[in-house]
Amino acid sequence: MEPFSGRCNGGGRSGFGFLSAVADDMRAITGGWTIEVRIGKKKGAIPIEVLTKRRKQLNRAPVDVKKVSFAKKPVAGTVPLCKLKKSPLVGDDPDYDVVSIEWTWTVNGKVVREVTTAAHTGALAVGLFDKGDTLECAARPADGDLFGNGEATSAKVK
Repeated sequence: MEPFSGRCNGGGRSGFGFLSAVADDMRAITGGWTIEVRIGKKKGAIPIEVLTKRRKQLNRAPVDVKKVSFAKKPVAGTVPLCKLKKSPLVGDDPDYDVVSIEWTWTVNGKVVREVTTAAHTGALAVGLFDKGDTLECAARPADGDLFGNGEATSAKVK
């Protein structure tokens, strides 16, 4: 098995190898750093900002939900699924807090389900809507203290 390796760029330096090889530089050179990681065939980038001194109670809101959509057009008698249209390897929260999604489902403007989960897909039970109803699904990210901006989508039930 190959050891963890990554490419670190920042402070005018870059290099390949073990992450620990540049950890001392990352603590000493202020500014923006990016750690590029590869896990199997997946790649991701982790931005890190090294400050001159620690900020008390630094917390930023989670990344905004850009788009929500139904997996398929809602049909009476089936379970509708609503999905976030982003699924980054990393980056749901700039502070790397655990992010949950607050899902709100409405039928003809009336809230029928509110649930908070870590899932990037929400579902509504069969029997809460009928053919011809307008079904809306909204998703809003939260890190336990702050909310990011949410997004919603709606469709007529077939």
